[in-house]
Amino acid sequence: MKLNAFRERKNELFLSKLTHWQEKLTQKSGKRIVFGVVVIGCLVIANVFSSVLTNLFDRFPNQLVPVHWLSFHLIRYPWVYGLTALGGVGVYYYLLFRIQLSYGSLEEGNKATGRFTTLEELIAQYKAVPIKGETPEETYPGLSGTIVARYKDKVYIDTDPAHNYILGRSRSAKGQTKVLPDMDVYSRSEEKPHLIYASGKYELAAAGMGKETLQRRGYECSVLNLIDLDRSFQYNPLDLVKQAYLKGDIDEAIELCKTFSYPLYHNDEAREPVWEETAMALVNAVILALCYEFIECSEQPELTEKYVSLYAVANMLVELGTPDEKNGKTLLDRYFAQLPAGNPAKMEYSTVQYADGQMKASIFATTQAKLRQFIAPKVAKLMAQSTFDFRKLTKGDSPIDMTENIVIRGYVDTQTEGEYTLTYEITNDFDEKVQVERMITVGKGLIYQTLPNKDPYFSGVEHIEMPPGAKFDPREGVSCIYRYKPQAVFLVLPDYIQTNYIIASTWISQMYHVASDFAADLPGGKLKKRIRCGLDEFGNLPGFSNISSMLSVGAGRGILIDFYVQHPNQLTNKYNEKVGEFIADESMNKYFLLSGSKRAREDFSALLGDQEVTIKSRSGGVLDLNKQYTESLETRPLIAPDELGRLEEGEVVVERSIHRQDLKGNPVRPYPIFNTGEDQKLLYAFRYLEDQFDPNVDWRQLSLPMVPNLELETYSKTFAQRIKEPFKERDKEEQLKRLKGVLKEMEESPESVLDQYDTVTDQKLLQKNLDGIEAIQLPGERKKVIEVLGQETFIRLTDFLQAEETCYQDLLDHHEYYDTYLAFLLKPENKAFYQRLKGFGFVPEGDKKKE
Repeated sequence: MKLNAFRERKNELFLSKLTHWQEKLTQKSGKRIVFGVVVIGCLVIANVFSSVLTNLFDRFPNQLVPVHWLSFHLIRYPWVYGLTALGGVGVYYYLLFRIQLSYGSLEEGNKATGRFTTLEELIAQYKAVPIKGETPEETYPGLSGTIVARYKDKVYIDTDPAHNYILGRSRSAKGQTKVLPDMDVYSRSEEKPHLIYASGKYELAAAGMGKETLQRRGYECSVLNLIDLDRSFQYNPLDLVKQAYLKGDIDEAIELCKTFSYPLYHNDEAREPVWEETAMALVNAVILALCYEFIECSEQPELTEKYVSLYAVANMLVELGTPDEKNGKTLLDRYFAQLPAGNPAKMEYSTVQYADGQMKASIFATTQAKLRQFIAPKVAKLMAQSTFDFRKLTKGDSPIDMTENIVIRGYVDTQTEGEYTLTYEITNDFDEKVQVERMITVGKGLIYQTLPNKDPYFSGVEHIEMPPGAKFDPREGVSCIYRYKPQAVFLVLPDYIQTNYIIASTWISQMYHVASDFAADLPGGKLKKRIRCGLDEFGNLPGFSNISSMLSVGAGRGILIDFYVQHPNQLTNKYNEKVGEFIADESMNKYFLLSGSKRAREDFSALLGDQEVTIKSRSGGVLDLNKQYTESLETRPLIAPDELGRLEEGEVVVERSIHRQDLKGNPVRPYPIFNTGEDQKLLYAFRYLEDQFDPNVDWRQLSLPMVPNLELETYSKTFAQRIKEPFKERDKEEQLKRLKGVLKEMEESPESVLDQYDTVTDQKLLQKNLDGIEAIQLPGERKKVIEVLGQETFIRLTDFLQAEETCYQDLLDHHEYYDTYLAFLLKPENKAFYQRLKGFGFVPEGDKKKE
């Protein structure tokens, strides 16, 4: 039995090899072999036949030595060779037909048409660039693109405006095979797109900035550090809201409020979304109220707008959100109630206002629970202001002639020997100054000459040596051609806690809002320079309120996003199932690195489609060595789900259904790409890029800016003085008003009032005021303002109020009696007005001492 099994196995191997060679006969090289065999056979036949004819009709009759049977006789018998050639043609095509019929592939696309892109198609359809530049500064021409394939020392990139979806579980080498190689390829392009990367830990920031590769390529690098909060650029999510409010664009201010409140509170899985919606409305209302107080109502909004921050939002809820024990109302209720009708803050608060006591308390608790993270001192200082301007991401690299904007500082006395320094300076749109120093040396014995002084922006600023009295014009020949630098922004997120991820999510949403709004006003609706966002932690970031717009419109605007996802469920967890599918569908290139999810593998396998395969079968007895072999056509996945779970390191599958043109503009079918084999696997970055992009550089070497130490107590005091103190003053005024009513009744009927002493007013307050009263003025004893000032002075005061102090023109209508008139003037908020009246003599000398 073993011997028979061994023989059967040998037969199988032999037949397998034979079938392989038979299949080769149907290919181009096989056809050449068949053609060669037919030609040789035809020549042999023609030679034999012509030799026979020669011997029969020439050699034998003349008794000559017969010719060899393979001798050529083309000249004597050309018709023999011609007939043989014609017969050979027929035999050749007959053989091809039989070979194709017997051994040709059955896979004709009748059941499935799936296959992978060939190397020749890759070369024809995608731009090829060197896998690495010879120097860090070396560039390749044209637009940047994401890597879709590799062949030896070249990578093939997709330069289309496309979003990319990269699926790879933890430890699947996303950073090594895609993130870092793409960062290198993006920044090496002639285009130099703006780069934004959000990732856990410092790896990407260290890789991009540690070796100063991005800086050497012309990038200006910035880091929003959410791990070590005291080493970062500052970011106030409410800055854009303030800017919109200053412009009077309230609708935009409300929408910008939502870019913060939506990801903070939105939860698609909430059973009762009313809590999240009212919490969002409450936060929006408080933000708009702060803008109203510190911008619209401020005499110097440029000085007070800094108090509009998340720290102030949280502070306002803490200070004004406690309900009164007597009536259950909060100071927030009272504050929003006294705002003018139609005020946007009041409108937003109306959602909360109509809630009952218990529900309102729950809303406040839900809101404050999320805002607690912004009260921490380090977070509050980081978010007190913004030091990165989103408008930098809207700038292109076109040269700007700023020669006329040059400011020269310094002086040169051409008659006096010495060394002089001139500073040439320009200021860009972000109030950033660019300058160069120029040395002018005046001395006896010197001849007029220039010395090199290279600068990337200024020209004609060479150092000069010259003798006394030489002619010199500091502006002569000087010019400045300025280019804005491309930006590289790294959002560094902690991998051990996600409470601050909302900051990064809001930053990205607001970046998109600013860039998209700017692009809408440009020709074609596109940015001057594309923005590439690599969201390495997209699955962990809070949901974006504008994610649909970011995907459907963003690519056309030039805002391209690389979504790195560990599991498809991350999308449906942050968004609903439809939005999660929309994110995956709108990504033009889909990469599969590795996944432990059976469903994810099945979905991606189905996305690639099926292919036709030839199934071989045999029949016969167990001991029969002459078995019958048959072939049939079946379909199978291009890559089966289980095969996707066994990809080797560097093997990457790419589905790219949108790329339907080659480099010459010809239409092509976008078959998927399978990077496999030693020449085509995607290389790990550490194998060839570590000298330029090293993620292991210590982040402390990156020269990150220090966050200034702000006095948060000042913010709290300013808030209290602006919003909370007026309520105390109003309460005092109301109490005094009630007290005056009591005192008035005492004047008229003291005994009856004192009988009701316990129920009419607060005993302590009444006692205090009674002790401070020198005498109770009976009716007729109170003097009017006109009686104290005199008629002439009273008329002058009336004219003065009408002409000079229009906001106080109703003063005398409300304060007929002099005691209330003087009490009003002595209020702290009327101090400046009181001083003016005193200067004009509208306050008698005897009353100035009461000040």
